Amino acid sequence: MEYTFQLQAKLTELSTLRDQFEMIFEKEALFNDLTRKNILLALTELFVNVVKHGDVPETSSVQYEIHRSRDELEIVMRDWGNSYDPFSVPPPDISLLPESGYGVYLVRSLMDSFDYYPKTAVQPNTTRITKQA
Repeated sequence: MEYTFQLQAKLTELSTLRDQFEMIFEKEALFNDLTRKNILLALTELFVNVVKHGDVPETSSVQYEIHRSRDELEIVMRDWGNSYDPFSVPPPDISLLPESGYGVYLVRSLMDSFDYYPKTAVQPNTTRITKQA
């Protein structure tokens, strides 16, 4: 199974992001409801980070590739926003109840793997997340 699609880099596309993945989950009979919600939460956090912090023009797009092997779902996300190092972001201090700063923490907690490759002159930022089936 392979799917590809792209979304404009604006927050109004969040519902389209969710709809696309819910359609894929249903069509491919992937995961239970809780796991689907966790994947959607991770994808939402990653998309919001690109749009809010990546300084991406709204005319730019975020591209998705979805691959499923027998035992794993792999999602690759590409964008031309500002690069960052998600692995240098410390976990939030939950005792302080911050209003934001949970995105990378949630992705790392909810997914089985999380890889990030910053853009180069010829390649966009590439985020790869996986979930075991």
